[in-house]
This record gives sequence, C-alpha cells and structure tokens, in this order.
Amino acid sequence: GDQPYAVVHVSDEGQGIAAEHLPRIFDRFYLAGQSKDSVGLGLYICKGLIEAMGGKIWAVSEVGVGSTFSFTLPAEADIPRPVAAGLD
Repeated sequence: GDQPYAVVHVSDEGQGIAAEHLPRIFDRFYLAGQSKDSVGLGLYICKGLIEAMGGKIWAVSEVGVGSTFSFTLPAEADIPRPVAAGLD
C-alpha cells in the first residue's frame, strides 16, 4: 500500500529565485546568484539526505516575494528499538 509521508514547508520573504534557476538549485556547485558566502553545496546535500531517507524535496519561488522549500519523509520507519542490557 501507500506509505504515509510527513510534509515540511519552510518559507521566507527573501529576494526569491528566478524561474530559470529553479530547475538547477539542487545541483552540486550550482549558484543561482552572486553569493560570496556559498559554494553551492547546501541544497545538494539536503537533496541527497532526504532522498536517501526515501523522501523528495522541491522549491517554489517568486522574485521579490520569497521562496518555499518543501520536503517529504516517510512518516513511519521500520527502525529496530534499542535493547538496554543489564536491566533485568
């Protein structure tokens, strides 16, 4: 069946990202602007981590309005519970 997912949205009211940059913002080393403080890895790493956990990440943005970054993660995971030793 379909697995339930948690969805997280993070929005800002920053400068926004131009439409022509959106398809590439999750690419390694891609810089959408002239940032001196970025090497273009943050969103690439986020995408890798989220996809490794079975989720998806995307963004919508409008220049002069802001951006919303969203991601999904499986809401239920088959994680073994830790067993405490010596608590008889």
